[in-house]
Order: sequence, then structure tokens, then C-alpha cells
Amino acid sequence: MISVKYEDGDVKVIELSGHSGYAERDKDIVCAAASSISITSFKDIKKFINKD
Repeated sequence: MISVKYEDGDVKVIELSGHSGYAERDKDIVCAAASSISITSFKDIKKFINKD
């Protein structure tokens, strides 16, 4: 199972961990999709936060 941990304090933390179990490691399209969506989202959030 893929899990998401979010902490809101002085330092913001979002952590994704686990494995979907759809296929073996490095061949799992569900994990690949979760990674792709999260990385893209985090980069967009960073751009929004750093915007003057």
C-alpha cells in the first residue's frame, strides 16, 4: 500500500512511501504513476510558493 504522511509545522513535510503491490518492484505502473503525479505536484507547489 502506498501511504502519504503530511506534517504541518515550521518545516512542511510530505512523505510518500510503500508499494502498491500491483507488480514487482521497478515494473509497477501504479507506483510509477503515483511517483510521477507527486513529483509534478510538488514542483508546481514549489513554483507557486516561491512566486513573488
